[in-house]
Amino acid sequence: MFNCRSGLIKVVLTSLLALAFNSPALGGKDSDDDTKANPKLGSAPAVLWREPVDIKTRDLFYGQGGARHQPKGKFTFIGEKLNGVNPKFDVRDDSGIRWGVKMGEEAKPETAATRLIWAVGYFANEDYYLPELTVSGDLTLTRGQTLIRDDKVRKGVRLKRHNKGEHQVGDWSWDKNPFVGTKELDGLKIMMEIICNTDLKTVQQHVYDVRGKEQRYIAADVGASFGKAGVTIFRTKGKLTDYQALPLIKNAGPEYIDFWHFKHIPRANAIWIGGYLSQLSDQQLRDAFRAGGFSDAEIDGFSRKVRDKINELVSLQGPSTRLLDR
Repeated sequence: MFNCRSGLIKVVLTSLLALAFNSPALGGKDSDDDTKANPKLGSAPAVLWREPVDIKTRDLFYGQGGARHQPKGKFTFIGEKLNGVNPKFDVRDDSGIRWGVKMGEEAKPETAATRLIWAVGYFANEDYYLPELTVSGDLTLTRGQTLIRDDKVRKGVRLKRHNKGEHQVGDWSWDKNPFVGTKELDGLKIMMEIICNTDLKTVQQHVYDVRGKEQRYIAADVGASFGKAGVTIFRTKGKLTDYQALPLIKNAGPEYIDFWHFKHIPRANAIWIGGYLSQLSDQQLRDAFRAGGFSDAEIDGFSRKVRDKINELVSLQGPSTRLLDR
């Protein structure tokens, strides 16, 4: 009797262990990943920036993922996602790649923003904009259903590629991370000012473990961009007239620069990131907004304003200071 019970217990324990090790981790971001390990924050080197030695030739139309990773083929509905304020759902393409689909007003500005962030050496999500998207399966959503007709999203979408081997292992805040006090972090802050990203909460900044080799700190959700600058409750996204309304710099002193959100940035660090931005051509800037599906007039307006902001950083190399009207 004892042996039988012992054998039964062993069978049950073995089954439970098998289920535990073969089931996706609860709360996991990429359950279809090819990596069985469950990496933890801090278990690999932290990386924020990598020098863009090819900056003058970087393709800002296709961005970090390049033409090779752009979405193509047929897409099958997986399920709806209810986080954030924009309608979202996941799909899978013919090759088995999972994509996060975002509808609404953030689709265009987010795609363009990722191009500019990546252009100067920071990591970004592999985002692509499509003017419409056909999806097979039961595409019934609790949000954004009015944008869908005959299983096709008609108003434009941003597709975020989920690469195998990458796990989201945490979030990070602007004032608590491994890079506080570095020119690289200040450079990323200035990039948020360049794109006028008004949604800078911790939940929008993610850490991705890449096959256990490094952990990339990314400003991941940058859809609330290219509208009103600074801290405002009246956010706009992808609105050219609002983006054009203010210069980049609020106050420039001999040692520190105040932007509309981030303050007291060392002048030397602002000049540093400006040196990289100044290497981008006008065509590269235009390509970033062309990738986002903006109209020709919007592409012209946005790219010119970005150039104006870059020139403000370049001008900091001179001895003059200025104080703008608040």
